[in-house]
Amino acid sequence: MEFTIINELKNIVQRMDALETQIKDMGSQQHNSKEWMDNADLKAYLNVGDRTLQNYRDNDIIPYSKLGGKIFYRREDIERVLLENMQGQ
Repeated sequence: MEFTIINELKNIVQRMDALETQIKDMGSQQHNSKEWMDNADLKAYLNVGDRTLQNYRDNDIIPYSKLGGKIFYRREDIERVLLENMQGQ
């Protein structure tokens, strides 16, 4: 009887570990889905306007991709540019 209870507890712990792994995987998938930002996302993120983003693109300050007339930015590129241009480090 005691052996059965211990085995059941081990099974429960294993299932909980598996569930924890699945939850972590789901969280990383959601993060990946936010890897790209459009103009509205980036304007809100940087608190700038349309013209400022246009200037950044025109002056090759921020990299971007254009697909079907819509512009996208990789979050890691924007964060890299911000870090590279940080003042008073």
